[in-house]
Amino acid sequence: MSADSGEIVLRRTVMASQEVAFEAWTTPRHVLQWWRPTETARCTLAEFDLRAGGRYRIDMSDPSEGTHCKVQGRFQEVTPPRRLVYTWRASTHEGNVENTLVTVEFRFKSRRETEVLLRHDGLPDAPIRQGHRETWEKMLASFAKHLRSWHQP
Repeated sequence: MSADSGEIVLRRTVMASQEVAFEAWTTPRHVLQWWRPTETARCTLAEFDLRAGGRYRIDMSDPSEGTHCKVQGRFQEVTPPRRLVYTWRASTHEGNVENTLVTVEFRFKSRRETEVLLRHDGLPDAPIRQGHRETWEKMLASFAKHLRSWHQP
């Protein structure tokens, strides 16, 4: 990946099977619990039409910081429990990010471990890439924490 490719790639191993990890990433009742980069942030809406061509929307706010983020797009690929590809359009207190693409792969490591590989393509510049990298790292940590509390393998 070149510095100006518009892409970020992150990996995180979580303590859950592929099926459980995929379910937690794609089910609104779970997303409402883990979709937050800080302890004070709250996911206030999670809607999914989980099929190729289906839409999704996720809203989040952090009253303590006065921030908000609304993300929406369409699923391009839904291959349970291994892979999701979806468009990403974010509207935040800092501005908008449009026409980007998120790919999430849930890679089998063992019956109790899955590697989550997240790639976000099309981010327009270095500051936006860095902001998304930092936020996705926090989201992946929150996702892993949710899996530990929800599902004991």
